[in-house]
Amino acid sequence: MHGILIAWRIDRQKGIIRNKPDHPKAWSALYTLCLPEQPAEFSRFCQEIIRIHPANQHAWIFLQLVSRTQPQPLDIPGFAQEIVRLHPDNPHAWDHLDLAFEKQSAADVLHAFYCDLTRLHPNCKIAWTRLAQDYKRIGAYADLVTASLELLKLNPDDATSWCNLGDAYAAQRKYGRATSAYEKAIELKPNLLSAWNNLGNVHHTQGKFDRAIEAYRKATELDPHDASPWVWLCLTYLELGQVQKAQEAVKKVQKHLPIVAHMLEEELDRTRVGTTAAAQSLAKILTHVSP
Repeated sequence: MHGILIAWRIDRQKGIIRNKPDHPKAWSALYTLCLPEQPAEFSRFCQEIIRIHPANQHAWIFLQLVSRTQPQPLDIPGFAQEIVRLHPDNPHAWDHLDLAFEKQSAADVLHAFYCDLTRLHPNCKIAWTRLAQDYKRIGAYADLVTASLELLKLNPDDATSWCNLGDAYAAQRKYGRATSAYEKAIELKPNLLSAWNNLGNVHHTQGKFDRAIEAYRKATELDPHDASPWVWLCLTYLELGQVQKAQEAVKKVQKHLPIVAHMLEEELDRTRVGTTAAAQSLAKILTHVSP
């Protein structure tokens, strides 16, 4: 009789939760009833609710709690991937995926998951965004072009995707395409600092120093505390032989990047005696750390 009563109470709490998934007292009561005798059943119920309501915090929390009590804990990262596959456009599902993997070094696993998801759900913007970030991180610029173009199919007015496309083209030395992409990003979002700074880099690389200075100057106006455009301004002035303006730029760098400012001061000293090769070498190094 006791077992029948417990089963009835468990079913009753499940019914309450199915009708009102965010009912905290019902969740606590069900957990208390199930934990001693039916933890596996409770785990299955949590998964059932999450599959329908991926943002249900009670279900996620209790699932992790009960999983720790099992001889074979649930594969939470694997389950989180399942939920994202079911709800690819739900940001809460992605949040729980991130939480599931936050203590693991699983960059390759996640990259493979993003690739798989874009095949299953080719219109999933979140998956393409994650994949684009990965391609940029590992320097896979041809793939970054592909991911950025897919994102722009989904949202042609996404300034960040245009900027990423510009970065990919610039890395491939396709400077005309890079310039067009950055200019489109700026048209859509005039205060996008990275687009202005990287547009300046492209002009700088091509020796279009006046246009580079114009872009860097705009970047300094958008964020006076960002030292990167001031570094590039200094290097541009050095290559133009405008030592006084280069010195003024170094002063702006000093506060935020003192080590780089010291390097620039050394290049200024060399420039005064007619040596600019080192400055050009420094420009190539800084290309890799430019935003």
